[in-house]
Amino acid sequence: MALLLVAQILYFEGYRLTMQPQLRAHLDKVCATLSCRLPPYRNLEELSVSHSDLRVRSDSSYLFSAVLSNQAPFAQAAPDLKLSVLNFNGQAIAERVFSSAEYLLKPTTLAPEQTVEIRLFVVAPAAPIGGYTFTLL
Repeated sequence: MALLLVAQILYFEGYRLTMQPQLRAHLDKVCATLSCRLPPYRNLEELSVSHSDLRVRSDSSYLFSAVLSNQAPFAQAAPDLKLSVLNFNGQAIAERVFSSAEYLLKPTTLAPEQTVEIRLFVVAPAAPIGGYTFTLL
């Protein structure tokens, strides 16, 4: 009966359990022994952005830049990035989601304590830009 309970917990909660930092190191060791693979670690709360900027370029396009750091003790998949360009009333006039493959050359995984610079060139929208927001997805 206990074995059935453990099997159900692993089946229904397995992915969530693999994302727990306290369990991840132990699960990595178990999987190394059993020749299994855990899903890529992913915890947006352990990513930090030290600064971001959106600047107009001489050709009237824009350059978005940010510095992203993985604070996790494990390598984790680089997140997608949603960039929203706002008008002067704070309303979005353009939005786009960039995959990690679009802002990282190689690889799309961030090592523990790794910091990367993000640089994205953005075509200027027809309306004047009053600001921007970006979200890690």
